[in-house]
Amino acid sequence: MITVIGEPIRVGAVFGSGEVLPRWFVWKGEKYPVERITYIWKDTEGRETIHHFSVTSGASLFELCYRERDMSWHLAAVE
Repeated sequence: MITVIGEPIRVGAVFGSGEVLPRWFVWKGEKYPVERITYIWKDTEGRETIHHFSVTSGASLFELCYRERDMSWHLAAVE
């Protein structure tokens, strides 16, 4: 079951070669390693580009979002 979260999170990411790749994130005081990125897509809201990442950490699947405009990260959902 997918649970919508919509909370800001801290993310450790690698930027380079025109891409961004999350490596770990902190949610509710717990650090989760990004074990695998299963899917990446981009979306727009007006002129803003939002990068979406479907990632695994353990047995859970998370959707992380990176907003280019303010360089912020959010946890969109968890399954």
